[in-house]
Amino acid sequence: KKKRQFVTVNDVLAKGKAAGAEEDLDDDEEEPISDGNLVVVDMRGPETKLLSSMDGIDESPAGHAPRLGQELLHNLNLHVDLARAKLTTVDRQRQAAAERRVVLAEDEKALAHRVAAGQAQIKRFRGIESILQRLEARVSNPAETPPADEMLSIFRELKSEEFKQEFVMFGLAALA
Repeated sequence: KKKRQFVTVNDVLAKGKAAGAEEDLDDDEEEPISDGNLVVVDMRGPETKLLSSMDGIDESPAGHAPRLGQELLHNLNLHVDLARAKLTTVDRQRQAAAERRVVLAEDEKALAHRVAAGQAQIKRFRGIESILQRLEARVSNPAETPPADEMLSIFRELKSEEFKQEFVMFGLAALA
């Protein structure tokens, strides 16, 4: 099996000229290049072309001379496209960050509201605790029975608007 060999156009042309010159001198050294088994891959233009013969290899790709600065314009357009893609990505990230800031600000407000409500509830719990401690101190001494109007005022204080939710929540009506 023959090993595949890749050569440039200039190498093929040089070998073809050298083979033509050697053909006149020595016929038994090397086999000249024949157009039948030669396949040339022309990669000089925007598209790759397969050539089966050497005809037209000296022509410029696509049959016309390349425009001056064509590579420069291609590279410039490539950089513009890359910059546009990068700007689009950065803009999407910026918009996502702005939306996230809005969501986090709303979460912060909701949490601040919950903290304030929790602190108010703790304040009410402490108020109920102090009232119940006063009641316990009065009831724990069996020698002194507290007057009924004092007990009634303590339960009215527990049933007031300030402690209405907790009165129901803890079932303080059962104490009365």
